[in-house]
Amino acid sequence: MAITVTHTRVRWTSQHGVQVAPKQADGKLPYSGDYAASNGWTDIRYFYVDFKNYEMDIVIKPDHTVPQIASDAGAELAINGPFSYNVRPIGFIVKDGKLINDTVSAEKWADFILYQDHSMKVDQLNRNALQGIKIAFSSTPQLVKNGKIYVNTAGEGTPPDVYANRRPRTGLGFTQDQRLLVIVVDGDSTWDAGLRVDELAAVMIYLGAVEALNADGGESSVMVQYGQPISANKDQRKLGAAILFHPKTSPADLYPPNTPQWKIDSVEWMYDEGLLTDPAWKKTIDQALPLWAVAIVLRKLYEKLKP
Repeated sequence: MAITVTHTRVRWTSQHGVQVAPKQADGKLPYSGDYAASNGWTDIRYFYVDFKNYEMDIVIKPDHTVPQIASDAGAELAINGPFSYNVRPIGFIVKDGKLINDTVSAEKWADFILYQDHSMKVDQLNRNALQGIKIAFSSTPQLVKNGKIYVNTAGEGTPPDVYANRRPRTGLGFTQDQRLLVIVVDGDSTWDAGLRVDELAAVMIYLGAVEALNADGGESSVMVQYGQPISANKDQRKLGAAILFHPKTSPADLYPPNTPQWKIDSVEWMYDEGLLTDPAWKKTIDQALPLWAVAIVLRKLYEKLKP
């Protein structure tokens, strides 16, 4: 079953808190009168991820847009994540316990951390304790802590242009029952006012977040479904990284039908050991590897076995 993306219209006021616009008789969202952007209204799209059925990944591809990265990976859904400079992500990025991107200037920023057991937290990353982390990336500012608005821009050194105004936004958080909450906010347009970071925090709490982090926003904010942007921002920047979501698959799903389990187990061991890397070979399990591939496997095996 595909993830359900909810598209609605919200605003926050000090008097009423978070308000959600009712749909019109024709089922469409209202964009004029009381619900105009001039009155603080803006479109949002959000979804929840249950890690029993879905996987989350982060992919770095310098000089690529989020839709390009999502399309190349065949992801069902994708969003922008880390801040970017010069077509590359900035900040700490951890994947499978390894630090794959390191920007010291972001060391005070908060981090979204997903562990291998699919528990989550928003906290400062300990670079000496990466074991057990599936995915982590730094951004700023933290939005929600213990179910309350928690925006410490001074302590994190958040640049003023990140938090000062209503802008398009991207946020990640998680609920009490450990479901991931992902939200992208439209803005900077005649129809959409955007949100300040404290307003984004309030909306995410309204949607159930107990902890949450602000990701890159403004022109970077985008939600992509099956390779196509579904949020308002269609003119994509080359951010060099994307957060991807795709259904879980078992190893058997990647092999030809009726492949014996002993063959699957043997080949999976070679992938686990790093002797094979290209997943496309699983579809041709009974065909001989080309000579160059055999040479690579033997060389890697030799490197593992030599004293």
